[in-house]
Amino acid sequence: MNKFPETPPPGDMERKQRMRRLHKTLIEQGLYVRPVYLNELMSEYGYFIVSVDDPYLLYETQGQDQG
Repeated sequence: MNKFPETPPPGDMERKQRMRRLHKTLIEQGLYVRPVYLNELMSEYGYFIVSVDDPYLLYETQGQDQG
């Protein structure tokens, strides 16, 4: 059973654009970003939170494959 639809549902692209803008704003302000945002946007930005206790501790995955 494929849980990922081949075409995004209506409004999905708008939601991702809003999340993308929110994510960028939060990162610029150094605020905590919920992992769900980063999971969806990781391919866009190459970041994910490695510590939920430290919002500044972001790991740049681009070109650094840790396996």
